[in-house]
Amino acid sequence: TQLETESPARTLSIAIVQGNTPAMRDLNEESFAHSLQAYSHLSLAAAADTVHLPAVIVWPEMAVRAILRTDDAARDALFSLAEQGGTPLLVGALDDRQSGETLNSAFLVSPAGEFFGVYHKTRLFPFAEFLPWPFHIFARWWPVPSLGAGDNMPPLLLPNTRFAVAICYEALFPGFFRQALNEGAEFLVHLTNDVWLGNTNGPWQHLHAAVLRAVESRRWLVRAANSGVSAVIAPSGRIVRRTELFTTATLHEQITLRQDDTFYTRWGDWFVLVCLAGVCLMGVVRLWLWTSSGNLT
Repeated sequence: TQLETESPARTLSIAIVQGNTPAMRDLNEESFAHSLQAYSHLSLAAAADTVHLPAVIVWPEMAVRAILRTDDAARDALFSLAEQGGTPLLVGALDDRQSGETLNSAFLVSPAGEFFGVYHKTRLFPFAEFLPWPFHIFARWWPVPSLGAGDNMPPLLLPNTRFAVAICYEALFPGFFRQALNEGAEFLVHLTNDVWLGNTNGPWQHLHAAVLRAVESRRWLVRAANSGVSAVIAPSGRIVRRTELFTTATLHEQITLRQDDTFYTRWGDWFVLVCLAGVCLMGVVRLWLWTSSGNLT
């Protein structure tokens, strides 16, 4: 029987909004107004849902194509929206450094009118977000300006919990969340905008890569994608809820907050490396035995 002293599982109600806004690369008033209108409408409806009453509403990558720290209109609009809904927002947007670099970021917006957390994407997509070293000489002719990369992956804080964020293809990397998990992250969030992949297998493959991140960490994973596929993934890898491609939708789910470690989150790829070293050692020993027996001419 369950011990009476065992504490009950802690849960968190979340909402994911999928605005299905068109692909836009330029930072302009039209793209900002279009996205803000779509996501504001969905967020206010989600915040007004008294049945689910989300503790946080999650927007996808680049939902707001504006540099929030310096764009007063964008910042004030988000502060007003969070206050009106009375719910924190996790918003994919842009940030910048004093050096002038633009960053692909996720901002946690408080209903009190402040940012109380920001994550900067640390692994940039080659050629789409930056030019790898040998190709720097083509920078002046490249149609897409390079972004800067973040240098840390701390968990973001909500009242009574903390969570880890990945943006776009960062979720493809095994062990990507390990740092934040070891710093106490109790669930995972993946923000992406797969509209560039169109109606292909790409968005679905990206979704299934995120499933692996939930399984290896034994954490719930919340995935917000602008054009789909948005989803809620259980620690077992089961996709509990998901949207379709190129639809406007909202997902609600009650997730469980977890603090337990897995072997992988604690030790990472050491097991694989030890196995690889063992295979190499066996190959060397076999080669030595073969040559010492006189079979090598």
